[in-house]
Amino acid sequence: MSQSASTEAIYNNRSGASSVALISSLIAAETSLNGVTEENARKLFDLYTIEEYSEQLQPPDVRKLLFDTMEAFDWPLVVPDEALDAVFEEMSLNEKSGITWVEFKSFLVFLQEKPFHKLLQLITQGFSKEELSVARSVAMDPIQPVENPSFERSPFQQAAEKILGDKTTQVYVYFLGGGSVLALGIGDFETTLAETKVEDAEIGGTLYRVKTQSFDSEKDMFPPIQRAGGFSSKVARKLADSYVVTKQWDQQHLKIGQRTANLTKLAKQKWQTFDAKFKVQQKVDNATKTTVDAVKAFNEKHQISRKLSETAKNLDEKFDITAKVDKIKSSEKVQKVSNKVSQLLETFDQISKETKQVWHYICLWLFVFFILVNEKEAEYYQTEEHKEDDKEQSNETNDNESEKTTHEISSSTNGYGEKTEDAIVNEVEI
Repeated sequence: MSQSASTEAIYNNRSGASSVALISSLIAAETSLNGVTEENARKLFDLYTIEEYSEQLQPPDVRKLLFDTMEAFDWPLVVPDEALDAVFEEMSLNEKSGITWVEFKSFLVFLQEKPFHKLLQLITQGFSKEELSVARSVAMDPIQPVENPSFERSPFQQAAEKILGDKTTQVYVYFLGGGSVLALGIGDFETTLAETKVEDAEIGGTLYRVKTQSFDSEKDMFPPIQRAGGFSSKVARKLADSYVVTKQWDQQHLKIGQRTANLTKLAKQKWQTFDAKFKVQQKVDNATKTTVDAVKAFNEKHQISRKLSETAKNLDEKFDITAKVDKIKSSEKVQKVSNKVSQLLETFDQISKETKQVWHYICLWLFVFFILVNEKEAEYYQTEEHKEDDKEQSNETNDNESEKTTHEISSSTNGYGEKTEDAIVNEVEI
């Protein structure tokens, strides 16, 4: 992930969703005699589930619930992994993979007198509003692509503490993917950070580009996730689940992912050896440079680009093209269409980013499935062939025995079915 992708991935923290309004009404109801009813708890539960009749909230769903709770209480939107773990320990009875409807209902309706105040307490037990108002955001992006990024928190926490100074008391870390890491530094800072600092630092043996800036508690959120649970989010989550299952199955059985990586590495090494011997890349670069130099020389000699620029300038001055284009762009209808197109492109871009890698593993899963089917068919046909061979051998054995019996009978009788003299003599002797 590039540096801009991580440092600019701060979504608008005011969702305006109906879930925030519902939570606000439930917070107000906590002070009344009614409290949170089972009906309202079910409405809230259904707002965060991926499927209509799902009976479990997964960690991303719970984090969205906590973000909406923070917004309803008018707090800065900060829900680190530590806060998410604390909420799971309080609400989930079994494990951290999800919160069932029974556990959710029990917490909101029966176990807690003021459940949302309890959630706020669990989320904010490591920081205060004042500390968040002067907090620091530290984005760490690897300069070179990382094949196997580390998910150990301590090296990045120590690096952020070293960058932020001795006043740092707590560092929260969130892994963005692709080796990029975003950290939030809490401490005894007096004011916000005036300037953005960019430096390079080695963390865990990898060189990172580190960008330190002030955390805007009114606009930013940590971690920067997509809060809207729309169609694109559900599609991405469904594909992500399929991706995880397929990847785990592949690691336990065929290991196609590892074999593909090894094959790619081998092909790269072969190409490097071939290129070092025949200088293919160098020849291509020289040919490209020669072509570019020739085009530049031709342009300098005949002044083509200057003539085209002057012609365009004269046409613009004559027909006032720039002013007409600006007038069209500033019209209300064009602005509306432009905004709708931009929103649509953002949605497509979001789906593409969230599901690009997932599609590869789904295709891989289908490929593995067809391989297994072909193997089963081959085993079936081999079994059938063996059965046919055994049947033929059995028939041959029966035929041989029949011929032997016929021969014995024929040798002891004449052509009319009567016993021969030799046969009678043998019987008498017996």
